[in-house]
Amino acid sequence: MITEIDAEIVRLQQVRTILSEGALPTPVSGLPAVTPKRRGRPPLAATVVKTAAKPEKAAAEPVKKKRNLSPEGRARLVAATKARWAKQKTAAE
Repeated sequence: MITEIDAEIVRLQQVRTILSEGALPTPVSGLPAVTPKRRGRPPLAATVVKTAAKPEKAAAEPVKKKRNLSPEGRARLVAATKARWAKQKTAAE
């Protein structure tokens, strides 16, 4: 009884591997087997392998520090802009 159950388990495992791999058509008269093309977005595992092979670009370049403007610098820019606008306004009149 146990040997029959073990044989059935082995048979079911073989069927499971065949179904999970997908049955590919066998070559006919020396022609190679045609595998159907997969449609749609590739699975995540395929994209992970491709991206892992590429070197990281960000790791090679240093991260640029964000430049903050001080209140005094901002006031100087505002004054210079207003002076430029005033100069253009007087030139237009």
